[in-house]
Amino acid sequence: MKKVKILTDIKIMQSPIWQKKTNYVEDIDPKLTKIFNKLSDRLPLNLKAFFNFILIIKHMKGYDVIITANIKTGQMIALFKKLLNIKSTRQIILELMLDEEVQTIKWKIKRMIQKFIFSSMDIIFVSSTREVKTYSRRFNLPENQFKFLHFHTNITEPRIIQRPNSYILSAGRTGRDYHTLAEAVRGLPVEVVFICDSKSIKGVSLPENVKLFINIPREQYLELIKNCRFVVVPLEKRVKSTGQVVILEAMAFGKPVIATDTVGTMDYITHKQTGMLVSSKDSVSLKNAILELLNNQSLQNTISVNAFKFIKEDCTFERYVTNILEVAENITSRKDRPYV
Repeated sequence: MKKVKILTDIKIMQSPIWQKKTNYVEDIDPKLTKIFNKLSDRLPLNLKAFFNFILIIKHMKGYDVIITANIKTGQMIALFKKLLNIKSTRQIILELMLDEEVQTIKWKIKRMIQKFIFSSMDIIFVSSTREVKTYSRRFNLPENQFKFLHFHTNITEPRIIQRPNSYILSAGRTGRDYHTLAEAVRGLPVEVVFICDSKSIKGVSLPENVKLFINIPREQYLELIKNCRFVVVPLEKRVKSTGQVVILEAMAFGKPVIATDTVGTMDYITHKQTGMLVSSKDSVSLKNAILELLNNQSLQNTISVNAFKFIKEDCTFERYVTNILEVAENITSRKDRPYV
């Protein structure tokens, strides 16, 4: 079988398989990369996506598949392929996350442009099964052009760390609902740690039992998550999936997770088996779930073991990478569009 040549803008150092089977675009053009890195301090951050786009189209002729993680880079490549009617090089985009629908002329024009662009992509990965239907409907594209894939944990060496008498932790920025969580933990006889940015916590009245950390280093965040009792991830209901990074990192350390039942949690948490789910904007239900977990060590242990097993079986780097590479190899064997 012919070896499939893959060009990518994502460097997954934690995965030897990824490094072996893909070529990172900045590594194959070190001279241009060096020039850009010298200029990067004086240029807007979004030019990084354009720079990678230039590198990829410069070298794409020698590759069978392009895999992009940056949505802006991916869209530029897809537009380039569409306008030039390039079909020989397949394109896969990872971790698609789109904005909420709004009924404005500007947003409708944006959707029309995206519909045109995304139609030239071969496979679009999403991290929630519900996103398959949502994005398929938004862009009027076949559902099998989209593929659900469990997101991976960023913890390279998962292990169960139990701290039964410690604090509760909540972390993250995108789509968080700290107002509901603050009301839920108000007056509870346990310390609660919030880790977020100032924007996420703006306007939230914090109870006395909440300790707040703003924009702390990742190393400090990891120590706090390792030493907590369990993790709460309060989320707003959105079209895109959010919250998975913190949820999967917590599970990788065997921490039970309570989260809002949303797009981003439905494929990762089974209630009272791998975690606990509560309704959106419901501080009473969230408080009751927290109290139930606080007072039931047996439930904590059950969720801890099941969540850790889920991580090891479905959400490791190797599982994630292997699935993507299998899709990349399969689409090159089809002469027609793979999703038709």
